[in-house]
Amino acid sequence: MAHNNGIITAPVSVLNDIGYVLGSNSGDVKTLCLLDTINPWSAKKPVEHNSPARTTDQKFAELLYGMDPQKKTIAQLATVPSGFYWKYNKPETWFRVLDFDGYNHGATPPDVYLHLYPLYYNHPSENGRIAVTWYDDGSEIEILSMSVKTTTQSGAASAALSSWYLCFIVYPGSATPKLFSTGHPLSYFYPSQIVDISACITQQDVGQTFTIVPCLVYPGAALTDGVHLMSGGFMQNYYAIPLSFTSAEEAVMSGTVELFEWLKGMSIGNSAIVDPATGANTYRFASIGIVAQQNNTGSATCNFILKLGLRRGSTIYYSITVISQSLTTTSTTPPLVWYFPTAPNGYVNFSPSFLRGSSDYTTVQSGDVLFLEASYDNLQTVTKDVKTIQ
Repeated sequence: MAHNNGIITAPVSVLNDIGYVLGSNSGDVKTLCLLDTINPWSAKKPVEHNSPARTTDQKFAELLYGMDPQKKTIAQLATVPSGFYWKYNKPETWFRVLDFDGYNHGATPPDVYLHLYPLYYNHPSENGRIAVTWYDDGSEIEILSMSVKTTTQSGAASAALSSWYLCFIVYPGSATPKLFSTGHPLSYFYPSQIVDISACITQQDVGQTFTIVPCLVYPGAALTDGVHLMSGGFMQNYYAIPLSFTSAEEAVMSGTVELFEWLKGMSIGNSAIVDPATGANTYRFASIGIVAQQNNTGSATCNFILKLGLRRGSTIYYSITVISQSLTTTSTTPPLVWYFPTAPNGYVNFSPSFLRGSSDYTTVQSGDVLFLEASYDNLQTVTKDVKTIQ
């Protein structure tokens, strides 16, 4: 008997070694070679090879250790893949006892760590980022050294998976799927790297649920970096293997695209705010500052809208737009700050007459609140209370 901690070594006993490790009381070699309890990620195991001779290390490698990556054309991946994409080809012709010499029941697949950051539209630093960590040295089977046929045609040439490019297929709800090419083979991402797929995300995707599937693509070098729509017929010429080692579902990542709350606050300098009930003709706010992470276009300007209103409890009685114009930031890196009318001084004057023109109320009451509401590129707003009527 020669087995220890799930590892079988010669001399190999059919029942005492193979049967014991695989949890079977069968003494039939064929039955044991076809058991589903065989760990496919062991480099040594029964494989299909039409010869009774012992399988050499070189032959195991040539046979890809019995593993058969189930590649698809990109066009065939228009929907989220499912099923097993690293198929173990069990023997069909000869069933060799010594294929179990060196079998490791505890072997593990390559370790691929994929972490999807929250998907934010218009986020300055973490928008659509995926952390990729790839460890091949923990597996008995060196995936990157495996040479896989580059098409689905018989007799096709083979290429090492180290030359296949890491890509991400993005399924944005009902929209057309997109292929994002990192521009690098998988081996480039050892031991870790960050992939930014924000180019796949648009403002129209806010609120949509995304499904993202990492895959290896050939010929990846022919793809330019960035986004490619999968609707084109040329996608028939590219082949992909979902980057998962048990089932395709394992690699699927999902998230909802959210609108990043870029508008962080509004500051108001010294102000002289007159109770509208007195009939005074001017409100004066000094140095209104708008603080944001970045703007929508990536430029230093923004479309700035400022409204003045009156609120009683939770009810907004009246508000008007008092500013609507393009402003230029005084900052060069996030967080960006805009001032109106100029930084850091100057005054914004509003006439209170709009309040008297409202038909919603006849008198201003104690506890009513005057507020300013700022919005930026029509995406989000921030409100600042500036006066409570006494």
